[in-house]
Amino acid sequence: MLSWGAYSKGVVMLWWMFDESYQHSKETGHASLVTVAGCAATAEDWYSLTLDWAAALEQYQIPAFHMTDFEANRGEFDGWEKTPDRRRSLLSSLLDTAGRHVHHFWGVARRVDNSDGSIAEAYRLCVDDMVKDLARDLHFRLGQKFALVFARHRNFDPGLVRQAIERQYPERFGSVSSDDPNAMCPLQVADLVAFEVRCKQRDRDGERYPFRRLRDAARAADGTFSLSWH
Repeated sequence: MLSWGAYSKGVVMLWWMFDESYQHSKETGHASLVTVAGCAATAEDWYSLTLDWAAALEQYQIPAFHMTDFEANRGEFDGWEKTPDRRRSLLSSLLDTAGRHVHHFWGVARRVDNSDGSIAEAYRLCVDDMVKDLARDLHFRLGQKFALVFARHRNFDPGLVRQAIERQYPERFGSVSSDDPNAMCPLQVADLVAFEVRCKQRDRDGERYPFRRLRDAARAADGTFSLSWH
């Protein structure tokens, strides 16, 4: 599990947590949209969030939060559709926690431009978009070095990220790593963010409650909330 040693050593750095989310075609079942999204905070803020997030999960006897399972009432949330007050209370508690500690959000969604659902090129372009935006616009606005942590999935390729960084401003980045979302609360926040960014791309005129809460928290804290679609 990731250590917050960089904070204890006095290194000024923002830690970005990223996850991915996919939309699938109803006709073919293949991936039709790739979303990469995440959020950033200092190591100190991530540590504080972890304490609050873990306390909320313990209260509801949930080992880890996954937005897809929560929305579908499956896995740890099997049967929760019968207790809507419980569902609302957990989600509200987690959104409160995220809003207190995390004030920078970023996301991109790209269409999969092939018929077989191969996501490799769309995912690569999402990573390029991410690194480019962080190295240029967000570094200028936030003035800090960035460490990147990705949810550990089969599609994650650290080499792909490092190559993208080398094409931009490598001195503006720290470490690139991955971890298990089940063991790391900050990556569960990134999971929620990626899910909501994908939903927003699907319905750009609508705004789901979690999306609105995250965006409004960022604005209230004078943070950043940057999304793009391709």
